[in-house]
Order: sequence, then structure tokens, then C-alpha cells
Amino acid sequence: ANYEKEIPEPWGATIKSLGDKIVGTVGCMWVSKPWKTMELGGIAAEPMWGRGYAYEASQVIIEYVYRNYDVNRIFAKCHLENLGSARVMEKLGMKCEGLMRSCVYKDARFIDMYCYSILRSDWEGRR
Repeated sequence: ANYEKEIPEPWGATIKSLGDKIVGTVGCMWVSKPWKTMELGGIAAEPMWGRGYAYEASQVIIEYVYRNYDVNRIFAKCHLENLGSARVMEKLGMKCEGLMRSCVYKDARFIDMYCYSILRSDWEGRR
């Protein structure tokens, strides 16, 4: 149903050597069509962490979105402690915009999150 609404989310991520087994998801959802802004998000099975798969899958979705949608800005958030996700976003060419204090309430506590973004002009400059 999301695809019919022009929401490229969620996409299942697989690894060729594992066959059709989905090991994570990635996608972009509209935050504001008038502002031409989407949010990138994803999750991977823990055994897949640190192998470059999040980067590879995110790179594919960013390219797909910029080629097929009228989007200027894609942003993503990660927990303050999640240095692996922060490194993925930096490798994707995303810039850290700042810290969002007490952005998420999870496990009976507030969590700070970093916000990263990549603009269409950034993406075009990397191609």
C-alpha cells in the first residue's frame, strides 16, 4: 500500500549468499511533500551489523529516491550512543545537523538523537 502512495518504504534487504532471507529493511517516508523532505530509516538483524550492509542498502534507496521523486532533503536520526549508524550516515555523505535532546522515549527513559541530512545538491556532487 505504501508504494501506491509513492512511499518507497519498507524495502527488504537480502544478501545474495543467504538466498531470499530478509536480514533488514530500509526505506524513505515522506515528512513533507510541500517541503520536499523525506526521512531515511532502517533496521538490520544484529548478526549483520558492522559489515557494510546498512551503507550499501541506504546508498541504493537514496539514489532511488533522488532519481524518482521530487525530493530536496533526506534526513535520518540515530541514537547518541549508536556510533555505527552515525558512521554509516557520514559515509553516505550526510552532514550532522545537531543533537535532538530527549527526542525519543524508550524503555522508560528519554533518548537523545543525532540528526543527519543529505541534500539533492550534495548527492549530485558525489555522483
